[in-house]
Amino acid sequence: MIEVLQRSFAEGRLDRDELDDRLGQAFLSRFFADLMALVADLPSGPAEMLGPSAPPQRWSRHRIAVAAHLLVGLVVLFAAIVTMLAV
Repeated sequence: MIEVLQRSFAEGRLDRDELDDRLGQAFLSRFFADLMALVADLPSGPAEMLGPSAPPQRWSRHRIAVAAHLLVGLVVLFAAIVTMLAV
């Protein structure tokens, strides 16, 4: 994001005060959405930074099975912990 802001300043899209303000906000940002908002109005903003979007991946049966086993394992682990704490 810093690079996008600096590039926009160099291209004349931001003045010095705007750049300083947005850089300060960038360093204080805690969430990705906050950073995206700082460059959303700039031509070299989020869309260019993220590049072309990849088509969504479909989950294979193997991945679904692994995820289901992990979920069941977590449920069993949680139940065991609750049982131990109840005793």
